[in-house]
Amino acid sequence: MPKDERKKKVGGLFGLDPTLGIGDKVIDYVEQAQEKEKKRLQKSDYYALCPNCGASVVTEEFLKNGCYRCGYKEKD
Repeated sequence: MPKDERKKKVGGLFGLDPTLGIGDKVIDYVEQAQEKEKKRLQKSDYYALCPNCGASVVTEEFLKNGCYRCGYKEKD
């Protein structure tokens, strides 16, 4: 989420950020950690990401049965 949108959501008294920018730093840290985890899962042979819903599933089970969460099955 762009920083401008975050500020609009969190706008406090007179449009000032009540968290004094700390909230933005926390959100940035969480987004970086999510991206890092996503990249780690993409490199893994054990887990695969479902292209339909984005859930991490065991690769072997995904190829046999499809996604447990949304029911997506990959075509041969």
